[in-house]
Amino acid sequence: IPQVGGIFLLESKTMFITPAGITNYPHLTAPDTEGQYATNKFSTKLIMSPEAAKPLIDLIQSVVSTHKAGKNCKLPYKPETRKDGDTAKPTGMLQFSLSSKYAPALMDSKNNPINLKKMGDDFFIGSGSKVKIAGEVYSYDKGVSLQMRQVQLLNLVNTAASMFEVDEDGNFDGSDYEDD
Repeated sequence: IPQVGGIFLLESKTMFITPAGITNYPHLTAPDTEGQYATNKFSTKLIMSPEAAKPLIDLIQSVVSTHKAGKNCKLPYKPETRKDGDTAKPTGMLQFSLSSKYAPALMDSKNNPINLKKMGDDFFIGSGSKVKIAGEVYSYDKGVSLQMRQVQLLNLVNTAASMFEVDEDGNFDGSDYEDD
């Protein structure tokens, strides 16, 4: 497939591969089903620099122009902000929203499929993981969205994993209380 800057056309669909970015609020191994803002979709926010994101932004703008979306067109990216007290301050990075009704195929950094059954129930991709995402730019009546198809996991952050080392001075062993 011909590809320039991670962007390529496949039949009549506009496909993309993002540059490497950092996940925020990822739901890549299971859909987002809990909380006030649950979407029941697989999704993530992807953080990257404006320079790295330029080919993707150019592609999105091309789709907007082709479909003659108005100036109030909803775009799948915005400046990333961080809370500082009551104020949200820009970080200089961009935050892209990507989602899918269907589970994206997960690949490791060597392009091998990740088998979630082998990884176990406690495996998930946490915020701060470094990924690339492949998918389709989808236009609809009010804007443009980025639909995920595949995720390549480059660096895993699994926030369920312990951040502690073994403490030789302790004497409590919780494994005595695990279910068999």
